[in-house]
Amino acid sequence: MLRHPTFFEDEAEAPILLLNHGYLTPESAPAALARTSTWVASSGVTIDPNFAFDDEAPVTRIIERDVERAFCGEVCQAALTKVLAHVGHKVGDYGQGMSYAAGFLLMFLEPEVVAQLVLAFDQEERYIPGYWRAEAVKFNVDARVLGAMVGQFFGPLMGNLMEKGVLPQNFTQKWFVGLGIQVLHYEALMTFWENFLVQGYEWLFKFGLSMFMVVGEPLSQASTTAQMYELLRLDNAVANDDIRAAAVQGAVEMEVEGEFSSTIVNLRHHIYTTEVKPALDAAAAYAAEAAAADAADGGDSDYDEDFVDCAVCENNMPDVYCKTCKLAVCGMCMPKLVAKAACSPDHDVVSENVVELAIAAKAAASADVDDVADQMAGLALDDSSAADASAEAASAEAAADDGAADGAADTADGAAVAATDAAVAE
Repeated sequence: MLRHPTFFEDEAEAPILLLNHGYLTPESAPAALARTSTWVASSGVTIDPNFAFDDEAPVTRIIERDVERAFCGEVCQAALTKVLAHVGHKVGDYGQGMSYAAGFLLMFLEPEVVAQLVLAFDQEERYIPGYWRAEAVKFNVDARVLGAMVGQFFGPLMGNLMEKGVLPQNFTQKWFVGLGIQVLHYEALMTFWENFLVQGYEWLFKFGLSMFMVVGEPLSQASTTAQMYELLRLDNAVANDDIRAAAVQGAVEMEVEGEFSSTIVNLRHHIYTTEVKPALDAAAAYAAEAAAADAADGGDSDYDEDFVDCAVCENNMPDVYCKTCKLAVCGMCMPKLVAKAACSPDHDVVSENVVELAIAAKAAASADVDDVADQMAGLALDDSSAADASAEAASAEAAADDGAADGAADTADGAAVAATDAAVAE
């Protein structure tokens, strides 16, 4: 796309170029294209020269929105739409990270090549298969693997983050799923991608560890969740291009003793077996029992009250619970809530017993509803009592009236009797 004569005019405000910082310009474009011309060969991905797009691939609404979040001009939007529709259709799923990767590569490579590279990222084990899924289990595992490594190399820092509800599933999204595009300025991003294409997932772990080497000290001094996320996202408020470049260069120069790749593989197996799979099994068991309860109750079961999904996406299992907002949220969605100020970083957020807390909150809310219903019923009883009292008062009044009438009659009768007696006496 850099070769298109109106690219820089059309994409001057493109979101994907937010961190360009003057690296890509009309003058520097030829050098950037020359630099990226070796990327396919260095990746080792086999490119089919006879590749053809699937013209029947559906364009979903989420793809349309993500295309608009990447580019402004029609030329780039059309190319990205074609790539994402094809890849999403072939994969059978879609994740926003696809749009970041494809959009970035489209600036340098032809759409047919980009589609095949992105498919390779999703399908080849050396890259990031399964990251771009609605339920990204493999990303969730790898995020926890990095968390375990950070705990190994940086001691209590990871524990402090966990206590604040800053989980690896949250802060690694833009590193692992978004491949650095929303974190690094373009000069550093080019180096990031050159290493990712060659090293695959190993590079992502090196970058993650390097990030903690660069921001570890200020991170340990941060007192709020918001400050921690700012550092881990390398936001402009706390980071500049020198810090971003240092994080990338640290990963380039990193030497890890021992079998780095096999350590990652072993940790993946351990964490999936001991942490992720039990959570998935529990979710499946909840769903199965809920379905059975529904069937037994003729489809009118309330058993699903004990099944908890992320309150935002309503798809993933929740990773954290905000006691202040009373929300259970997955690691993918928590940063979105914080960014939109829907949940304050200063809230009481925990990562232990998340499902139990969410169920208890739902039960409490249900109890509150029952209490209100009881109060309303009580008010109705009070109203009926008042009506009864009113009826009794009316009856008493009527009785009093009757009594008065009877008394008057008795008086009249008495007077008549007295008069008769007097007449007789006379």
